[in-house]
Amino acid sequence: MQNNQKAKYLQHIELWKVQGGSVRTYCANNGLVPSVFYYYKKMLEPTEKKGFTTVSVTAKSSCSLFSFHYPNGVIVEVDQGVDMATLKSLVHAVS
Repeated sequence: MQNNQKAKYLQHIELWKVQGGSVRTYCANNGLVPSVFYYYKKMLEPTEKKGFTTVSVTAKSSCSLFSFHYPNGVIVEVDQGVDMATLKSLVHAVS
């Protein structure tokens, strides 16, 4: 029974992410209890490492190839020459 609930809520969490909007509205539209939804969301989503990471900065170019704008206001601009490992660590560190 527990695995069925996990699978059910994992599917609901993915649908909620795709649809956007508030958890409360999603739960009301789908007959779910918000507190139970949050419980499974916290339990099933991978935990994120919070904190700082080491970043080395070289000369700043006037034109960036990538610009990431996060909802919390953080903007990360990455120049053309960045390698994929550095880009991946930057994206994971800020998100």
